[in-house]
Amino acid sequence: MRYCSYCGTQIKETDAFCPACGTTQAGTPKEEPKDKLVCELAYSGVLFWLPLVFSAKYKLSRYCANQGLWVLIVACLSCWLMMLVNAAAAACVGGLLGILVSVVRFVVLALCILTLLGLAFAGVKRALAIHNGEVPCPIAFFADKPIIKQ
Repeated sequence: MRYCSYCGTQIKETDAFCPACGTTQAGTPKEEPKDKLVCELAYSGVLFWLPLVFSAKYKLSRYCANQGLWVLIVACLSCWLMMLVNAAAAACVGGLLGILVSVVRFVVLALCILTLLGLAFAGVKRALAIHNGEVPCPIAFFADKPIIKQ
């Protein structure tokens, strides 16, 4: 057995990438430019499936697909929350309840928009890291909760 040069996790001799952090291990095959591109595009969320179709042999590809899937899930949940809050605000027009719901609506919409902007910024940052040959760091808790099996 050997250890990851980045995080120190014990890895198999045949692993091209660390299963914990995704770092490319020395003496293993490098990705082709198309493999890097599909990993970069996975961070858009809706294109999370590209690495699974075009370069599934790399652990980094599955890692990026997981990250992109989580981005898509959080973005969808944020949008649904915004729609629910807007519907509740429309139902409670006027009076003290209407004012309270409007304040809650403003706070929830601001948080959802900040979340979406944060996800977009994080996705671009991770895509640039891949483009520069670095291993992208995980977005929030997403690395610890893979949906797609590594």
